[in-house]
Amino acid sequence: MVKKNEMVELNKRITLFGVKERTLAAESLQFLVEVLQQCGIRMEELLPQKHRPRVALLLSFTEQVSSEFRRYMFRNLAPYLINFKPVQQSLLKCKWEQHELQTHTNAYVDLILNDVQASSSIITDLGGLPSHVLRRLWGETVEYIVEKLTDGYSKIIRCTTHGRAQMSMDLTALHQGLVKVTSLSPLPRWEHVSGYVRAYYEPENDFLKWVNREHRAF
Repeated sequence: MVKKNEMVELNKRITLFGVKERTLAAESLQFLVEVLQQCGIRMEELLPQKHRPRVALLLSFTEQVSSEFRRYMFRNLAPYLINFKPVQQSLLKCKWEQHELQTHTNAYVDLILNDVQASSSIITDLGGLPSHVLRRLWGETVEYIVEKLTDGYSKIIRCTTHGRAQMSMDLTALHQGLVKVTSLSPLPRWEHVSGYVRAYYEPENDFLKWVNREHRAF
């Protein structure tokens, strides 16, 4: 029976809940799939003619499983990099019925950026990650942030024009901060949340077109 190495710590913030080990597992699986693909021709040569088509089916299946596993692995790391519960609480406490635009961003923006920066520092202290792994990790984390923010904004019952402008200002500051920390540009799926906020300003006919075009995404 396969057992976890007792030296691997998956339950503490100091290791980002085993971020290096988890990503290593996902990338190792992909490496094995690539090795298997390289052996495809050899495998076919060793099989009777009638069984050779099964090799292609096997390779296709393993590639699909590996891809799905890696996406699952990276997406489920995102909540470990950023604790969104206090962010949601802070967002809902903001005064969105304001009649004057603030000169500063709301506190939830700093909560997100502080968590992302702290996670980045921990990854560096752990020895870093390969660039393609880090891009994937940050990409999934940004998508997670986008989805959670959109969900949070959707729960705001009353919001003035100035409140919506405040959302836009918050998103601009958050976008700049995320690009600086993650080095991702453009940020994946950012249009999902920014488009949701901008839709408020659309004329009625254009708004209905936007709803018809984007409703499946929400």
